[in-house]
Amino acid sequence: MLTATDSPLTTATQAETVTAAAAKLVYTTTAQTLTTGATSATITVQLDDAYGNVATATSAQTVNLTTSSTTAGQFLNAGARASPA
Repeated sequence: MLTATDSPLTTATQAETVTAAAAKLVYTTTAQTLTTGATSATITVQLDDAYGNVATATSAQTVNLTTSSTTAGQFLNAGARASPA
């Protein structure tokens, strides 16, 4: 709430909403160490604004997973099965 005062004038108030833009994705789950072929637990990310507050996407978002590991397997959607090699 924004309030302006100046005696002897009447006080004025106005509601203001400030919405910061989404600035980054952050993991909300802890890191996992997995054995080859094992299924990981759910990995959860969220949008945060520049101040670390949770932000809401204004449209659908696609999150792509990649790894720098030289021994990594595949990233699959929940319930998906890997194709035989």
